[in-house]
Amino acid sequence: MTENEKYFISLLSSFLNSDKAPTPSSDINWDEIYRLSQIHNVSAISANQ
Repeated sequence: MTENEKYFISLLSSFLNSDKAPTPSSDINWDEIYRLSQIHNVSAISANQ
């Protein structure tokens, strides 16, 4: 699992658990996070975090 995928899962987890979103590392590819959110139909959730 890539760092982008792990961060994407942590964004979803923080939303579902009503927690603060984790601070991303500098190597997170935001285009990849957005692509993952689109293909999993959760772009509104990940953008909210």
